[in-house]
Amino acid sequence: MRTWQHSHNLRQTTRDRLEGVVRELEADRVRGEARSRAPAPNEQADLQRVDKALSLLYEALNVLSG
Repeated sequence: MRTWQHSHNLRQTTRDRLEGVVRELEADRVRGEARSRAPAPNEQADLQRVDKALSLLYEALNVLSG
C-alpha cells in the first residue's frame, strides 16, 4: 500500500473512532443533565471531566481534519 493511502486510511479510521467516542460522551452528558438540574458535587466533577474530554476530542478532530 502506498504511504499516502495508509496515512489517509489511518487518519480516517482515527477520525471515525473519535467521532464515535464524542457521540457517546455527548449522550452521557445529556443523560447526566437530564437526571437532575442540581447535580451532586461528585456528579458535577464527572460532568466537568466529560466537558474537558469533549473539548480535547473536538480539538483532535480539528487537527485530523486539517
